[in-house]
Amino acid sequence: MKIPRLVALIVIAAGLNSCVSPYYGTARIEEGHSLSIGGAASSHFLALGEYFGHNYGLRGDLEWRYGFNERWQINAHFGAGLGIDGKYVEGVAPYPPFNTFIDPSLGLQYAFLKGPVIPALRIEVCLTPGFIAPFPAPTLLLGFGNPEWLTFGSRVKLPHAVESFVSVHPDNNISIFAGIDWLSSLDKDFPLIGAAGISYNFRIGRKNEND
Repeated sequence: MKIPRLVALIVIAAGLNSCVSPYYGTARIEEGHSLSIGGAASSHFLALGEYFGHNYGLRGDLEWRYGFNERWQINAHFGAGLGIDGKYVEGVAPYPPFNTFIDPSLGLQYAFLKGPVIPALRIEVCLTPGFIAPFPAPTLLLGFGNPEWLTFGSRVKLPHAVESFVSVHPDNNISIFAGIDWLSSLDKDFPLIGAAGISYNFRIGRKNEND
């Protein structure tokens, strides 16, 4: 079995859609509330009943975070997007020229250390409609700088995606994200699943000695 078909079958077996969810936050945790509002260009893989295909489009993301202290943080994320121009389409029914998707999740994050380099673990429960049940998505984060200006991440969306991403934070309010799903890159004939975008970050009542 070719890898592209295997990837497609895994996506269909797991549920509705495979996409890279932008992460505009940091590994470093600060107390209080924060909110990120972002937009991204994306590609995703969507299974609709008896047919499935790869799409290009745009998505918007909203994420609320609350840091209890410098170690623990909770988050709620909601993403939604529009896809067009289905590629690698298979199935007996005609594939729609436009499709929409949503990408909600709830999560918990723990930062291991203080200092110029911060490793962190983020566990999310993804609630994408169409999946048999909510599925876990553990993410390893590595942040550089204080204030943090660069964040690397690796996310596993069990059981069907392995993602790597980077976020650059040129100041406290702007984050620039780029990420790909490595599983979709295993065969050159299969379109790459990924996203690239930018967000504006609101910090509300956060305690940061460097602000």
